[in-house]
Amino acid sequence: MPETLDVQVEAYRFHELPEDVQERLIEKKREEAFSDYFITESISEMFDSFLDDLFGKDGHEIKDVYWSLGYSQGDGVGFHGQIDLLSAASDEPREQGWKWADEYGLWLTFERLEKAAPTLVKLAREHNFDLSYRLTGHGRYPQTAVHNLYDDLLYDLAYAALADLDLDLDDEEWEERVEALFDLLNEESSELDDFVEGYIRDLEKAFERAGYDEIEYQTSEEVARERLQYLDLLYDAEGNELPSFVYQQYLAQLKDRREKGD
Repeated sequence: MPETLDVQVEAYRFHELPEDVQERLIEKKREEAFSDYFITESISEMFDSFLDDLFGKDGHEIKDVYWSLGYSQGDGVGFHGQIDLLSAASDEPREQGWKWADEYGLWLTFERLEKAAPTLVKLAREHNFDLSYRLTGHGRYPQTAVHNLYDDLLYDLAYAALADLDLDLDDEEWEERVEALFDLLNEESSELDDFVEGYIRDLEKAFERAGYDEIEYQTSEEVARERLQYLDLLYDAEGNELPSFVYQQYLAQLKDRREKGD
């Protein structure tokens, strides 16, 4: 028949371990954190939140943020989806207090858009004309490609803007005015493309730095210590984790002491 053994084990909670053993466990937990799914999930959620802070939920349809943050060449962040500048912009900077947005100038205002393309942005706002860009990033090489989605409609905007003025022109004069305005809008569209391209590059840099900030925080000694204390496991004197049945026995003993009033 199997033997039943009553074995006494010296068990320590993390804070009861010698300091050098605690430090060894902390270092191990920090190393484990680099491959922890929690960090991946945390960074992804953080990036989604930043996009909503910057552009509002109605200002973008960025479905995916691709990132590679392994402290190696080729690291970076890329975006895949669409952004509508006029819905994403605001009259004043959105006050969210995100330090990288302040450092990189990421708050998107109408003033900044109008500085890049004054006539185009003014007429687009007046005529509810979308100034949308498609962003194409992917996992292998994160950097985002930026595509203008409204160039083919600039002639329609020029026509609508002049029609509102109710000008007394013959057909030839009308066409000349439309073509002149179209040429101006087309030129400003190129300027706005350059602005958006530079903006997205800055956005990538800011997100990359924010991602590294999060990695450094999640792998810090402070967080590792907090997690070890939160887990509330039992260890032997050398810092080896004791089996779960020992912990269950420990809990049973605690319950028994409380019931007895010890």
